[in-house]
Amino acid sequence: MKTMINYAFVGALGLSVMVVACGDDDETTTTTTTTTTTTSSAGGATTSSSSVGGSGGGGGMPMVPTLGTQVDRKGRPAINTAGNETFTADANRGASEDDYNASSDTSTWATSFVPVITDTLAVLDSLNDTCETQLLYGLDAALQPLGTCPGAGNDACYGALATLLANDWLIIKGDAVDRGLAGSTEYLAVEANAAGALANDQAGGRTPAMDVILRSYSVLAAGALTGVDDTITAGPSAQVTTFPFLAAPN
Repeated sequence: MKTMINYAFVGALGLSVMVVACGDDDETTTTTTTTTTTTSSAGGATTSSSSVGGSGGGGGMPMVPTLGTQVDRKGRPAINTAGNETFTADANRGASEDDYNASSDTSTWATSFVPVITDTLAVLDSLNDTCETQLLYGLDAALQPLGTCPGAGNDACYGALATLLANDWLIIKGDAVDRGLAGSTEYLAVEANAAGALANDQAGGRTPAMDVILRSYSVLAAGALTGVDDTITAGPSAQVTTFPFLAAPN
């Protein structure tokens, strides 16, 4: 005889146990009844209700939770901080960054944020003491020469990079030859390849061990993949082999 025991837990006044025995030629089912007593807060009469647990038990799949308001994007690190109202008053910058993070309609990203980002890019372009060296400077959104740069000092000259940054995705090349997790693939590799700054067939994306701030500010200030650093590295706390990709505390 084969025996199967199922336990169902009822968290009201006690514990209810349901036993189902399954055999080759007989079947016995034991059913239990649980009574719940509820007392009103005013001390009035009590009411009782009974629930019967059969051989199948109760419950079911929980309801899918309703999502609340979006509060952040999972995009490229530092883009909102480095490109969105960076050199304005705290109140303006904070409100604009919140709007950026809460924006879930991708069709509005370019029109909403490119004008703001171009203003910031013009300032960041001067951080290496040489203007008009920023990645994609002088190109339009289709990566075609504008014909009015360099020397125009116009925000439009930064439109290509501003559009790329406003469309804030982590871009992954799924059929790339190099899809390694051990640091062999570059952060922004796909974007850099499209812009002609890095010839590669890498997957892109990022791992916790990559210095994404070094890469981001180098691209924004100098139009290069390295060279402008905040001197802060990923350190020993990041590794790329086991989720959640954190090393042992030190």
